[in-house]
Amino acid sequence: MCRSAEEGGRRCPNCGSESERATHNARRRQNRAARSAVVSWARAEGVPDEAISLLAKAPPSVAKRWAREAGAPASLLEDPPPASAARAMSPREVSDIFWVGPDVLPSIIATAAQQGRHPRERALLDAEVAGLEWAEESGVNETIRVRLTDGADAYHKPFDGLDEEASEDYGHDGPLQPVHEVAAWALARELGGPWDELVPPCVLREIDGRLGSLSMGVPGNVTNPLPVVPEERILAAGFFDALIGQQDRHGGNLLVDQDRLYLIDHGFAFGRTGDGYNLQLLQQRRVFHAPQLTDGERSALHRLVGSSDLLGVAPLLQGDRADALRARAEIMLASGRVLPGGWF
Repeated sequence: MCRSAEEGGRRCPNCGSESERATHNARRRQNRAARSAVVSWARAEGVPDEAISLLAKAPPSVAKRWAREAGAPASLLEDPPPASAARAMSPREVSDIFWVGPDVLPSIIATAAQQGRHPRERALLDAEVAGLEWAEESGVNETIRVRLTDGADAYHKPFDGLDEEASEDYGHDGPLQPVHEVAAWALARELGGPWDELVPPCVLREIDGRLGSLSMGVPGNVTNPLPVVPEERILAAGFFDALIGQQDRHGGNLLVDQDRLYLIDHGFAFGRTGDGYNLQLLQQRRVFHAPQLTDGERSALHRLVGSSDLLGVAPLLQGDRADALRARAEIMLASGRVLPGGWF
């Protein structure tokens, strides 16, 4: 509740009088009740518990928008009648709204609803945390190394630790990167080998009170893969980067462990026409050395475009990004070639 500083609480702007504070607190109670109603309806509709947990933490306006798009009855979505003392939200109230917005919440809920069916995803979701430390190799976004009690390491990128300027440079109009990390794994998982062996499993999970992507740690070092990794693996990685619209594949976001190659850091992916990009090393190598699609790649693309929801990946993405993914797959099928860098 909003209380004056003398009462030990906080004082919101424009809450100087007792009547203003009462009106403000009444509105907060209405908003919380509206969110609770949405959560109850979602639970009755069989929405998974992990998605319910996320919905319960969303701003009430965002929860209601999600319910509207999910087909909730109109009676659930009716706003309370305007009060005579109604006013615009104060700056403090706006600052209380967390990172999530109405354009991002559906992707988060869809992601949480489908994760955990793969055993390696379940391991990431269920393992208890033994310790946390900053990842020394962290890039532009905050990255936390998570030591799990099962002995594994994982890497957490919270939604509230993103570099906003970098996001804007890549055309992100919201905190999308943790969702993209999971979406890249989800696509690799559905396509199967060799791509599900290149991309580490990833889920959305709350760590230390902060929601973000949690990627399974993999062995390896940042080094040139060409001398040690089989050529077919490098070419498969170039195809995958072209498919997901990878905007930032530089030497620091791939790992090499003996003859194994792992692709990490997919936050800046699923680009759209006109979006910016940095380096696309593996995709460019594929275009220059072996641009023709393999039979396995053609088969994978046919399965992808033949699926109404892109093998379950479309709900995880914003609509225009899902459309761009489908378009890339269709263009590659029509041309028989991997797309060159910068084609989103």
